[in-house]
Amino acid sequence: MIINRIRRHSKYIFLFISVLWMIFTGSLLFIQNRTKYIILMNFLDLHLRSVDLVYIFTIIIALWCIYGLRMAWKKYSKKIIKIIIIIGWIGLILAFLFGSFVVLLNHSVTRYHEFSSPDKKYTLIVRESSFLLLSEISLYERKNPFFIEKIKNSTVGTDDGYTPISQGSYWIKWNKNTVTLAIDGNWNNQSWTTIKVIFEKNKHKSEIGTIYPKGKPSYITDDSGKKKANQSNAADKKIQDKLNNLSVDNVIKIPNSEFGIIQVDQAMSRVQWFFVKISENKKVFISELPDTKPNVNAKMNVKGVIFITFKDINGNTSKYKSADQGKSWIKIRN
Repeated sequence: MIINRIRRHSKYIFLFISVLWMIFTGSLLFIQNRTKYIILMNFLDLHLRSVDLVYIFTIIIALWCIYGLRMAWKKYSKKIIKIIIIIGWIGLILAFLFGSFVVLLNHSVTRYHEFSSPDKKYTLIVRESSFLLLSEISLYERKNPFFIEKIKNSTVGTDDGYTPISQGSYWIKWNKNTVTLAIDGNWNNQSWTTIKVIFEKNKHKSEIGTIYPKGKPSYITDDSGKKKANQSNAADKKIQDKLNNLSVDNVIKIPNSEFGIIQVDQAMSRVQWFFVKISENKKVFISELPDTKPNVNAKMNVKGVIFITFKDINGNTSKYKSADQGKSWIKIRN
């Protein structure tokens, strides 16, 4: 009896659900458009974003279109109308396949990971993106079950499309309102990138650094902490071979210094940069730069500190200053 009633009123029930979802999705999109919040809902470990909500809404619209086409097929018998209905069916199928492909591709290249503080007061969201040789890690704070907020100056890259969170090559430590995330960037110099975030009321403070869990390679330091200019081992040889295959003329020299920057690899708009020393017309590796934007500019002040500015094709910039004579780099807030 109840099932029969539901069947009789199924159209109105679905209409109610459709309107409800339209209002829900529209409200969230309006808030996202008017604030700095970003839609991200965790539903049974499936992270739903704005594109997913819109995709579900388009499926609802498609179901109503299917209902309308079925009714039209039953009502009209003219051949021309039947052809139009068939074209409508084909259009719906193609649109559904294209939309599904876009959503699935989006989910395949981007993953979200959530880490809560011991007191459950703060939740760190790590966005991990990887496509071919391009990869990026960005941090967010969860504000409520529906929205997250981007943490400024917390985006770092990894080498060769590596995804450290998914691979388990990371560690995370909480200390009250401070969290430190360390990730293996898959860099040749075996360095890890650390991102320290301090959660404060309505704002964040972030700091990016570099650590060497296995110790600095021999081409960076020796036992006394002094740089070895021409020493290499089996691990170092791969890096030095890359440099030896490149001309000294390719080095972007830093004015009033014996240092320079050289491009050693490129994948689409991402570039791998090495910081080198020019000694007797030879390139000596010092460190791998922590950014992959395609345009770079560098200068050195009177104290010997080197400042590097990276710029992408959209005009976005990131700035770093040297530490330990260029063996590591500290990101400067814009």
